[in-house]
Amino acid sequence: MARHSAWRANPYNAYDMRMIVLSLCTAWLVGCATLPPASQPMVSAEELRISAAAYSRDGSTLWYVTGRETCELSAIALADRSTRSVLRLDWCPTRISPVDAESFVLTDGVRRGEWKRSDGTDVVAGSVLAASSATNYVRVDGERLIWVRDSKHRDIGVAGVVTRPTIVPATGDLFAVIHGDDGEHIERMTADGASIVGAAFPKIDSFDVAPRGEELVFSAIRDGNFDVAIASTDGKKVNWVPSDRADEVAVTWAPRGNKVSFLIRRPDTTLVRSVHVPTSFQLTFETPLEKVRALAWEPRAERLAMILDGPVVPPHVDSIEYSGANRESLVQPGRKLVREPERIAFGAADAILIPPRTVRYGEKVPLFVTLSDEPLAWDDASRDLDALGGGMLRLRPGDWAEGAPLAQVVTGFPWAGADQVVVIVESFEPASASPVPGAGQTLITTGTKLRRGRFFNESRLPSGGVMITAETWAGAMEYLKGRFQPK
Repeated sequence: MARHSAWRANPYNAYDMRMIVLSLCTAWLVGCATLPPASQPMVSAEELRISAAAYSRDGSTLWYVTGRETCELSAIALADRSTRSVLRLDWCPTRISPVDAESFVLTDGVRRGEWKRSDGTDVVAGSVLAASSATNYVRVDGERLIWVRDSKHRDIGVAGVVTRPTIVPATGDLFAVIHGDDGEHIERMTADGASIVGAAFPKIDSFDVAPRGEELVFSAIRDGNFDVAIASTDGKKVNWVPSDRADEVAVTWAPRGNKVSFLIRRPDTTLVRSVHVPTSFQLTFETPLEKVRALAWEPRAERLAMILDGPVVPPHVDSIEYSGANRESLVQPGRKLVREPERIAFGAADAILIPPRTVRYGEKVPLFVTLSDEPLAWDDASRDLDALGGGMLRLRPGDWAEGAPLAQVVTGFPWAGADQVVVIVESFEPASASPVPGAGQTLITTGTKLRRGRFFNESRLPSGGVMITAETWAGAMEYLKGRFQPK
């Protein structure tokens, strides 16, 4: 009777039960296989980079390009500061070169370019890298650069070997950087042939030709860093501008022809220097704790537009007199951090310290050490770490790997928790892990492929510290928010 009751309570025999369990397992496996991949961690919207800027020929408009992998060209009417979108691009140019009152060339100086009118339509279809008129321009044909001049087509070399072509309107001649076995040199091409301007250098950062085409200014590596020289375009005369210990880059020649300007990149500032060519008289001003990316002269050669950003201020564009006076904003930055950065000594190197916004008496907060090739620049870490409330210390990876005295530095910050030091590296390098001293400290690296659905991996270092490996910055932030974000 008891056996009969049990049978009535469970009407399925053993075979049926096995089949039910098998069916449920199969359905579970199929369901898991067809689930969508784990969603990516949420982070705040990225600020746009400003990759290029230029004044129109009449000085009434400033064009500028914003974006990251894709970009948008916008125009500011300087009379009333109204802004309009001109066109969207599926790439990001690094230079805008006005051709005439109605058109300009957008280019990366290597393989991509577009010659556009101010209404966004093409002047010449295809990839155009330089132009001075409808009968004188350089276009890309496959992997070759073709110079079209007076209906003649001349193959001037392979894209990537010949770079940054520039046509001088006054003469119609073409200048370009040529990459060879012995380094890089500038070449001048005319209707009759080509000639080398100056010697070869390990690397040429930039060059620009005077409006009349008789002289040019260039920045090249000499004695280990970038120096600036002014040379005749026939290659017979080269005069080096008195050099600085820091790199001198991003040269540009003023439209009126008697001034050149360039940037001097120091650890805690960018100097903007202008040289009056006939007299060699120099004027210099600085942008403390900001990095100037590029310069653009307005047509009267009295003011410069600067693309710049800093560790507490996103990318923006300012206008300033070449003497450094009367600075004003043309393109406003996004959300600026309410903090005051400062330069500090870090062993034999320099670092940028961004202290916490507020610290209560006796409180200990995290110290985020970010290792970056551009410590004097705005990046994702600047934006996202601000919400976590700690301090930030920014320096180059090489300065850290040479034995940074972190313990001594932390003792100088009464607000820094010794067990809340987080070192963040942009990409994983085994040597980067060894300098992280002491238990309780954390090393975060990005750029390592992880198993699907994981944002980060956690492990232990020989020192007793924690190592977090993330595939992306968003994954690293997922860990940091979980640990440090105020509840």
